[in-house]
Amino acid sequence: MNPMQFLKDTYQSPCQYGQKKISLYITQAFLFNPDVVFEFFENNHVWTVCWSIDVTLEQFFTTVRTFQLDKAERTAIIHDPTCNQAFYEALRKISPIRSHPVDENTVELLNELCKNGLPEPKWFPDGFDGHNYRIVFDGLFEEYSCWCNLPEEWGILYEMINTCVSYANLYPDTYGATLYTEDRT
Repeated sequence: MNPMQFLKDTYQSPCQYGQKKISLYITQAFLFNPDVVFEFFENNHVWTVCWSIDVTLEQFFTTVRTFQLDKAERTAIIHDPTCNQAFYEALRKISPIRSHPVDENTVELLNELCKNGLPEPKWFPDGFDGHNYRIVFDGLFEEYSCWCNLPEEWGILYEMINTCVSYANLYPDTYGATLYTEDRT
């Protein structure tokens, strides 16, 4: 397990916001930027997004030093999050789960996504740097992945992703989406 994924892999959804509909994972190509998970919940037509930003390597190793973990203990917490709950609680204090009500425009996009999913793109832009997105539709049992440069047919995600990045006060160049519109046919 990558230490940058500690909180993503131990993320516990705050179910008080209703039924989880969509999850958005932003995974960084390089270890110096933490990964992020966003989850969208709907309750009586009211949408809430919750997110968790993983800890940085520096925060992780500072916590390891604070807990004075030896090599065997470090290995254990990497492979079994339940072996040291206090350690994970310390990480969660550094990066708590946050939430935000979803604006009306984004609610329309989410409703459309839940109803129709995403179309099959003609071509996927790809790259080795930047970040990747994984979108999971819980009700449809569908999952999609792409690089930070979205295919033109997935323009609906462009606004949704960038709104999430704005809610979380994340740097748009590091986490935001761009839309690839060049015709590759």
